[in-house]
Amino acid sequence: TGWLDDWHRKRPGDPDLALVAAELEIDRAWEIRTAARARHVSREQFQAFHTLLRDAEPVLRTAADLNPGDPVPWRILIAHAMGLGAPRPVFEEYLARGREADPHHLGLHASAVQYLAQKWYGSHAEMFEFAESAATAAPEGSPLRGLPLHAVTEYAVEHEAGSKRGPVD
Repeated sequence: TGWLDDWHRKRPGDPDLALVAAELEIDRAWEIRTAARARHVSREQFQAFHTLLRDAEPVLRTAADLNPGDPVPWRILIAHAMGLGAPRPVFEEYLARGREADPHHLGLHASAVQYLAQKWYGSHAEMFEFAESAATAAPEGSPLRGLPLHAVTEYAVEHEAGSKRGPVD
């Protein structure tokens, strides 16, 4: 308790502090919403979730401004966009900005896979196509080569093994 305030007092304007603060804002919002399916989340939880996400925007923008050339703020902004139901062009801008910083950042691309999942704002086909394309474009030995496994995991979470036919049959 208080460690973030201590950090802020000792090192105001620290780019790493901005990233941690941004991630904490998003985490707090998702804790309130929970990982439950939308039908199991109360209206009050959704209201608090959306309020926290909207309130987090200045913190997220500060993190992005203080960390030019770092893909992490853009990964966090993708989670923010996902929670607020931001339109596809917003997601695409965040992904593009993150890729400008690091075209092969695993966390950025894993967040994009989640956004593109059928349960959020895409489809299984789009999610798998994105994962395969990013993995293929990654240099040999890059962790991004394993991105299709993230897509398979996302798919498996949505489908009990063997109960439905789909892209991983």
